[in-house]
Amino acid sequence: MTPLEYLVPGRPRRELLKTLRSEKRGLTVRQLSRRVGVAYSNAHREVGLLTRLGLLHPERVGNALVCRWDPENPVAKALEPLFAGQPDEETLYANLKRWGAPLVRGGTPREKFSLEETLGRALVLARHHPDVARVWPVAFAKNRREVNLSELVMVARSFGQKRALGFFLSLTAGLLKDPSLAKSARHLSDGRARRVEDFFLFSRGDRARRLAEENAPRAAKEWLFRMNMPMDSFESLFRKFV
Repeated sequence: MTPLEYLVPGRPRRELLKTLRSEKRGLTVRQLSRRVGVAYSNAHREVGLLTRLGLLHPERVGNALVCRWDPENPVAKALEPLFAGQPDEETLYANLKRWGAPLVRGGTPREKFSLEETLGRALVLARHHPDVARVWPVAFAKNRREVNLSELVMVARSFGQKRALGFFLSLTAGLLKDPSLAKSARHLSDGRARRVEDFFLFSRGDRARRLAEENAPRAAKEWLFRMNMPMDSFESLFRKFV
């Protein structure tokens, strides 16, 4: 458990803080709600509270109100130690590219992570960014012989993404036609899971849910995920880069 997790136990508020802090260009309330996967009203309330604390600097851009994290604010400086061990998106994108992920977004390599740390942290990122979800199997497959599965499972568990890891390992096993990897994925199965949930945390609305249910790959359905990203979307990228 990190200091941030201890002091801010609620995942939505933690993700709001981390996202606002890492997105240097700023975000509108609607963008923030989609990025974090919370209701617009909740994001609006949190933005109001953070603005009153002086942590956010709101700026009108056209018809939109863009909120930017103010790193010079005394409260922001006091909170900075809490983000130790919480790399921003730019760092994760840079590490994914370093391990062979074919991403357009380059990121900024502020620090280097091990292969297992990169893949484990990317599970969280993939729940918010479809481009990361598509390249995760590619990055894993390119480093199949080097990855330590036991260590990767530990990282995934620490971020509450064991089920997501099971899904991606099953998906990648199918793409690689690797029965040993499929067996490793099955070991992560938890019989207590009963409820189907959206893989992408920004999914909203009945139509989006129907599309996610229709287009989810079989591996996603087996792990009780729905996602509007069909199997051929993964296969085309995999054939091109692996």
